[in-house]
Amino acid sequence: MPALFEGGGRQAIEQAFAAWLAAIIVIVIALFLRRGSRIAAWALIAYTILDIGVRVVSGPKWLLPPIVVLAFAWPAAMHLQKDGHVASRGETWIKSETLLRIVYGLAFIQGALTLLFVVWSLTFSQVLVREVAGQSVTARNVLDVAILLGLGFGVFKRLVWAGYALFLYQLLNIYLAIQREDPLALGGALAIALVYGLGAGLLHRKAGRMGWTGRAAVGVALLLVAIRVGFLAMHAPSAYDLAFSELNNRMLATPELRELAGQRGPEAVARGREMALNGARRLPDAQLVERARLLATILDLVDEHSCAEQFRGGRGSVDQALRRADIVTLRGWTDIVFAEFLAESRQDPPIIPNPTDDAVSTAMQEVVQSLPPAESERYVAIANQDVQAATDADACWMFRRTARAIPALSPSAQATIARLIVAR
Repeated sequence: MPALFEGGGRQAIEQAFAAWLAAIIVIVIALFLRRGSRIAAWALIAYTILDIGVRVVSGPKWLLPPIVVLAFAWPAAMHLQKDGHVASRGETWIKSETLLRIVYGLAFIQGALTLLFVVWSLTFSQVLVREVAGQSVTARNVLDVAILLGLGFGVFKRLVWAGYALFLYQLLNIYLAIQREDPLALGGALAIALVYGLGAGLLHRKAGRMGWTGRAAVGVALLLVAIRVGFLAMHAPSAYDLAFSELNNRMLATPELRELAGQRGPEAVARGREMALNGARRLPDAQLVERARLLATILDLVDEHSCAEQFRGGRGSVDQALRRADIVTLRGWTDIVFAEFLAESRQDPPIIPNPTDDAVSTAMQEVVQSLPPAESERYVAIANQDVQAATDADACWMFRRTARAIPALSPSAQATIARLIVAR
């Protein structure tokens, strides 16, 4: 099961809770909207606007799905408000032609946007569509374009099986969002599935029972979705591969980093590590503190020798630890790495000087005070040694305790320790 629902730390649990809360909200709105509730229609608009705001603040990522839903939800709500369609009068919005226009219009827009991103990525570069649409797009997504446009046309022609097939197709997108462990992607996929599901229900009510041809078409669609889900489950990338593939795509989409992203081999790895270490010294305090927080999680997964080498100047590799980390930690770490690469490639902002001895002494005293008495004695003993002469066990232990203590320190001490970690 993806780490999104296993809980890769507190942040993963919070994101998983937010995703399921969004799903519950959408389902409740759908149940009332099905009865023609004007309140539900306006609630959907309010929820979508709030969703857009959250995505803008957090990224922005996956902005297109809620914007598209809002574009269609607004006229639908106005239609309900104007005509006053309610269940008691026997004329509900679910029976309105407005919904069908929304369904096939949404399918056409979803297909057209996918085609646009395919052409964009093939014509210019491997553009990171994830930042806008939530995923990277390749030539293989032309099949998605054909499916969306074809099924959208089927709904336009009032074919019941096309409505159900479109809903099944969107269920696959929900699975992909869960597999990518992206709550924002899941929220967008659920919103679109809501519209397609309501449309399928309307077509069924209008046309009655499907004939054998329609049933066969829905069965084939269901079989194809099941096969696709099974294939994806068997070939699902690891959290490590997923996070670093996203990082590579971001670098390919950035002119200054495109050359580095295309390099392979030990020399490229060494160059990348050097750029990251130098770039870290250019980052603002807030990003370095976040880097230190993530490093505290990673250090718990790394072996003692590599941990100690990190402490002695960032020489040790944390690759094996990253392969064991959850997706939330990995995405946070790759965000920092990207910022380091970009800052170093642009030589901007300038390198921030290392903390003064007085600042380091004050911060270290705060670290010692945050530890239990037994650990503080050991910490002081190791700190009074030459770090190069300390054993791997002592150096790693001290590094882990220092990183873990950062959240309990004052803001100035946090920034000092975070910058001390990357000092050269």
